[in-house]
This record gives sequence, structure tokens and C-alpha cells, in this order.
Amino acid sequence: IISLANCKNVIIEGFQVNAQDKSIAVNLSGNLSGSLLKDLEIIRFAETGIECNQIRGEPGSKKISLEKIVFSEAGSNSTGINISASTPSPEYILIEKTDFLKPMNTGVRVNGDLSSTDIRYCRFYQLKKGIEVKNSRPHLKYFSIYNNTFYEMQENAIAFGGTLQSDSYRNGIRFNLFCKGSDSDVVNIGSGWNFNVFKDYFRGKFLNNYTTRQKTDSKK
Repeated sequence: IISLANCKNVIIEGFQVNAQDKSIAVNLSGNLSGSLLKDLEIIRFAETGIECNQIRGEPGSKKISLEKIVFSEAGSNSTGINISASTPSPEYILIEKTDFLKPMNTGVRVNGDLSSTDIRYCRFYQLKKGIEVKNSRPHLKYFSIYNNTFYEMQENAIAFGGTLQSDSYRNGIRFNLFCKGSDSDVVNIGSGWNFNVFKDYFRGKFLNNYTTRQKTDSKK
């Protein structure tokens, strides 16, 4: 429906994108520094609301901004925002004040390495997974998840496919609300590593999160 490739400082704002059951509603690729998608309602996509392929922004006001977007009425196996694996890795992305609503499978999926990306002030409502880092050995730096609300996730609010690369750094999961989820771990770190080791990759910025889930023997 909408496709942007290597377009800097583009603003798309204020209308509904009805994918009419097509696979992808919006396709973004290349250098989109300073571009903004805002106040959009993206509906009826079968697989992906916004597909991000080899995208990158620049520091400061030149980030790629996805702001005040509502994803709804999508396929039950679909993903709101899919960030594809690429070389160099995607960077300088802001996802802010965006709603990911049922019956989607996943709100945001990261398929490879990622840097300088914030997901903040978003609402994830009755999905299987809120945010999924799918790569089994991702390299993450300056990746922040904060001030989001996860309500009634069927599986995990935040899921990691496995151990982060040893040189991952400056990441954060802070000030999030996890409300009325399933009995699964709110944050799933995958198999093969200890939760305390996992927290070390966040350098003291895994903090001030709140969950309504009852306390169990698990520290996750």
C-alpha cells in the first residue's frame, strides 16, 4: 500500500491505511533519516503492518519516528512492526505512543542485531507476544524498552530468543507495566543462560518494572 525507500525527511500523517488483507501494509527500507509516520491507523494486514528492511536513521532529530500509530483488525498470525535482519544492522529508530491491538500475534519483532532504538509509551493489548527479539544470538546496543503497558499477553510480554552477544551494551528495560498476563514468564530470556547474567547486559537499567502476576519461585 505504502512503500518508502531511501527517502529522508518524509512525513506521512493523519489517515487510515487499510491493507485489505494484503500481506504488508507499509514497507520501509534504506536510509530514512528524519522521516516520520504519525497518527496513522493501520488495519487488515495479513502478515505485517510495517515491514522495516535495512532501515537506518541518524542521531538526534534525524531518527526514524513511528509515532501514535494504531495497529488493529489484523490477521491472527501477524506482526505490527517487523524489523528485518540486515548488515549493517538497523539503527536510530523511535517507536512511540503506539497501540498494538488484538488479534495480532506480535507487536514488535526484531529479527537480528539492532542499535539506538527506543520503544516507549506504547500499549500492547491481548497479543501472544508484545516484543520479540527473535535472533538466538543478537547484538544489541542502546536498545531501550520503557514506559510501556502490556495487558493480557497470552505468552510473554518481552521474549528473547537466546543469549545476547558478549559486546552488547547500554540496553534498558524500565518503568513498564505488565498487567494480567498468562502464567508464562513476563520476560522470557530463552534457554541456556542465567537471569542474573542476562541483567548484566542492561548495566543497571533493568529496573522499576511492575507486574500484577503472582510471585513464583522463578526470578524471571
